[in-house]
Amino acid sequence: MKRGEYSRALLEIKCAFKGEPMPKPIIVPSTNNYDNDYDYDNQAPEISTKVTIPKPSRPPKNTENEVVLVYMPTAKVLGINIDYKKPKRFENAAAKQLWLDNARKEANLLKEKLLSGQVDARRLPAGQIIVDPSPRATATAQQQEVDLMRELHEREDKLFTERDFIEICGQIRECLGTRQANVGKCLKLLDLFKEIELDKLMLLRNPESVDTIRGLTKYVGNLKVWQMAPSDEAEFNSLALVVRQKSKTIYEGFQKLFNFAVGADFYLEFWREVTTYRTHTDHLNANLRVLMNERSYRKLVRDKQGQPSVKTESINKKHKYQQDNIEY
Repeated sequence: MKRGEYSRALLEIKCAFKGEPMPKPIIVPSTNNYDNDYDYDNQAPEISTKVTIPKPSRPPKNTENEVVLVYMPTAKVLGINIDYKKPKRFENAAAKQLWLDNARKEANLLKEKLLSGQVDARRLPAGQIIVDPSPRATATAQQQEVDLMRELHEREDKLFTERDFIEICGQIRECLGTRQANVGKCLKLLDLFKEIELDKLMLLRNPESVDTIRGLTKYVGNLKVWQMAPSDEAEFNSLALVVRQKSKTIYEGFQKLFNFAVGADFYLEFWREVTTYRTHTDHLNANLRVLMNERSYRKLVRDKQGQPSVKTESINKKHKYQQDNIEY
């Protein structure tokens, strides 16, 4: 995932908290683009592992519509109007309640389709979607606001986690170059993985970072070129062993996030999953792709099953080339 994408997603969420419009686009240079070459001799920037989340402001209320709230890029809160096409009369109270229950189910289904990019809000009929709604002052409406703010907090937490994951792996690549290596710094960076909780989508969006940790499980340095003194070489080998052990533990944690068949080649199955992810999300807006959660992604995959698949040969060839050119 490109840094510009998650930086903009974070900005959108902060604007949503404050009820402010998005400012002009901010372009942030990417340090994790799949096509970038890494300069191993540059000093990596310091990263922060502590995040302070701004206190959200409470949106205003009115008494007009009963809605299901959904946050959408860019910094928009939409309301799905439950009363859309509501009949003017019902035979009895039970019939009215049945209609409302079905309307809420359909609204929540539409919400998932909006979040997974299957439906464009701009193409929905007038009256079905309300931009920046103010839900009615009822217990249900108040709970929706609480749930929406909790959802925004969770998304922001995950974006910060993913940012740290990307930057940690980037710094590891920088401090373990082929001309020189700072193994002590690498070990400190690996310890930071204890403080971040990754999920499946974070790995699928950043497979090159998974490659970094996988490569470290076999790390031995470049001793033939370095020509170290015997005592220094012995110390380096002991530290390199710790790097391999810590990386193996982290990599095993990656594997636990996926439910691949017992005995399957994790790395092969992981890259097949990456190809599936890219195929299913290629049509999405970059910000929507970054903010997608696992529930929305699972629904997107389910809904796309049975549709003609996109050719992935070029993706596989590109990955093979990259793997053939990585040195550890």
